[in-house]
Amino acid sequence: MAHGMSSLIFIFYSNALASLLLLPSSFLFHRSERPPLTFSILCWLFLLGLLGIFAQIFGYAGIYYSSPTLATAMVNLVPVAM
Repeated sequence: MAHGMSSLIFIFYSNALASLLLLPSSFLFHRSERPPLTFSILCWLFLLGLLGIFAQIFGYAGIYYSSPTLATAMVNLVPVAM
């Protein structure tokens, strides 16, 4: 992380790639199962996306200011907290 790609650019690329791969497949395979998109559902989706991006940004900031070993140990504890 000291000399490579910026973590914000990496987060952008990973989210853009995931969107390009997952959005078309969800529209094709789950066409009849999904409810209509209302304004409140779009607001919830935006909020969830925003929280996910902030979690990734704060996670990479934590790795930058600590060690990768500590970050790996903390990621393994996430299922326990939920």
